[in-house]
Amino acid sequence: MPILYIINDSSLQRITDHHDRFIHTMRAIQGALIVASSIQIVAGYSQLWGLFSRFFSPLGMAPAIGLVGLGLFQRGFPMVGNCVEIGLPILLLVIGVSQYLKHTKLLKDIPVFERFPLLICISIIWIYSIILTASGTYRNRPDPTQTSCRTDKAYIISTAPWLGIGVLLDGLYGTGTGSTVSVENVGLLGFTRVGSRRVVQISAGFMIFFSILGKFGAVFASIPFPIFAALYCVLFGLVGAVGLSFLQFTNMNSMRNLIIIGLSLFLGISIPQYFNEYVTIQHGLVRTNAGWVSHATLDPCT
Repeated sequence: MPILYIINDSSLQRITDHHDRFIHTMRAIQGALIVASSIQIVAGYSQLWGLFSRFFSPLGMAPAIGLVGLGLFQRGFPMVGNCVEIGLPILLLVIGVSQYLKHTKLLKDIPVFERFPLLICISIIWIYSIILTASGTYRNRPDPTQTSCRTDKAYIISTAPWLGIGVLLDGLYGTGTGSTVSVENVGLLGFTRVGSRRVVQISAGFMIFFSILGKFGAVFASIPFPIFAALYCVLFGLVGAVGLSFLQFTNMNSMRNLIIIGLSLFLGISIPQYFNEYVTIQHGLVRTNAGWVSHATLDPCT
């Protein structure tokens, strides 16, 4: 949302040359990222967050963390519904493997289904989707269905370069968006119960490797998005559940607490829906001659 605010800034829109406007817009975005990240780095390393966290009560943390997961509901089943024959099976398979087979040990003293449920389910449904694509199931289907279901969309594997060093340099010197911790990682941590730093380090090494070798990255990019959407349903739901679990430390027989929780949850979901209609237009709730006022109301958080 802040990036949209910068792109729609009136001072940048007055630049007539498209190339110059793009250069100035990218510099503004990169400058904003540098300033914002610097503040976060200072706040993190100075332990300011730890000093203020003692003032956070479970009554405030429950809706705040819960809405982080529940607020992403549009990335869940609506995306699964774009290809039900792929999204729904993996959703049911993840639930079944993680909840009913977690105590089954195929290898001695290694709970494979408890540690690797997502990897196992993604592999099975991915192979299933490849079979559907190769058999011509989506040959005469509408374009949106083919985009969501096919594993060879846009021939991404055959057209991807073997080496993607340029992409790596773009990320280092001129990325247009900031890098942040994915919300689903919180759900993944609770889902697999694996919190070792070594796992994160190995995963980072794999991501660097696949980002440089374009062919390998294209293979993973061929995974239909409904597979990820089904995982979002589980992982984002876990994030919301972690937030709501803080309610066990509050007195839910108090009408005051009930009003705070209910109002926070309802408005946290309802207010963003109200602002969604202003995302694609050139001004926010207020339309004035002062461009910064109009664009600032595009998102009250900016």
